[in-house]
Amino acid sequence: MNPKPTSSTMHTSSYAVDIQHHDTEGLAHGFQLRRHNNESEADEGSREARTDWVDNVGPIDVAGCCNPYSGHFAALTLPTCLPERLRIISYIFEYAFLHDGVMESATKAIEQQQQQQATDNDFATRSFDPATKAKAGSKKMQAKMVQGLTAIDPACAQVCIEAWKEMVNTTSRRDKDKPFTSMDEYLEYRIIDTGAPFVDKHMCFGMGIILDDNEIEQVREIAHAAYAALGLCNDYFSFDVEYNDFKRSNKKAMTNIVWLFMHWHGVDITEAKRLARTETRLYELKFLRLQQEADHTLSLKLRHYVQGLAYQIAGNAAWSTDNPRYHLDRDIYQDDMTDFDRSLACYHCSSKPAQSESGHKKQFSTDDTTAASSVHTRSSGTSPSRHSSRSSVSDDQDFQEVQVQKEED
Repeated sequence: MNPKPTSSTMHTSSYAVDIQHHDTEGLAHGFQLRRHNNESEADEGSREARTDWVDNVGPIDVAGCCNPYSGHFAALTLPTCLPERLRIISYIFEYAFLHDGVMESATKAIEQQQQQQATDNDFATRSFDPATKAKAGSKKMQAKMVQGLTAIDPACAQVCIEAWKEMVNTTSRRDKDKPFTSMDEYLEYRIIDTGAPFVDKHMCFGMGIILDDNEIEQVREIAHAAYAALGLCNDYFSFDVEYNDFKRSNKKAMTNIVWLFMHWHGVDITEAKRLARTETRLYELKFLRLQQEADHTLSLKLRHYVQGLAYQIAGNAAWSTDNPRYHLDRDIYQDDMTDFDRSLACYHCSSKPAQSESGHKKQFSTDDTTAASSVHTRSSGTSPSRHSSRSSVSDDQDFQEVQVQKEED
């Protein structure tokens, strides 16, 4: 029987943080910010994902969930998560952050390394396919995620897997060089592309709840407002680093509301950011209004779900203000780090690592989700896409193949 959140346990897994300590530029005002007590579990989930990535896919040069200034992404956005489920969720979030763009860069890095080795060993160059290695390694990690979720809660796991498939199918159909023509058109795509429903389903997994069709319909409008606020907030804070990447690329359009306001209204960046901030705030206020109006009509389960969305909005805003993913000036590397150490740098957000009952660090295992085992002790560090959990189509199709294979087995 899966544990369910109750009114008495809703806040025992986290503690309150004053959101005014974060310069959210007015966003998430009126929302309560909380931070998970077991943040070290989130740290270790990210560390394990990065270790698996380096071992199976290739080098890493982007930041992920960890934020030594405000806290781990999962600890801030999912403060109601059951402690024993936080690590696997953080592993998945780290994978999602790493996935977009990293597959290509990892392949290039491995190719460069292989070309250097070819100076002394031409056979190695001919027999080693870095693209195949990266793809196979990513697929191995996907299988581990599916197995890990299913081992804990098969029913909730299936909801998470379906959310991933929806995100893949939505992003794969979009021509990235075709600008959006309206806010409604953009949000319909961006809500899925930014991973809001994906995070939502993992929030439910973390709480041990599943919403039936009737319950989903009851909170549909509230959830939509939350998804929009989350996606637009992501756009606002990630714009600068995304725009710098865009200017160095051959792309013709950006999937970012700030750029779209520049494109739609012919305004400069400062004015476009003001418009984006205003639009984000409108959806936040809409969410708060709908939450208040529905509070006396929703079941306790749905009130907890909606409050979880509110925590996501606050946590996402706080995390976005100073994380090394969006703010490249927040250097988390040490001068004496090797390239390997930089790939793994996971700069713990919490004060101490997770411990098993025996006092050893714990590692997520698909065979025993609570078994104690050794964790890489090398320094670790760096981000769902550089700026969101967008995915590469071909590799995520493999994720669906992994699930199909598992069902057949």
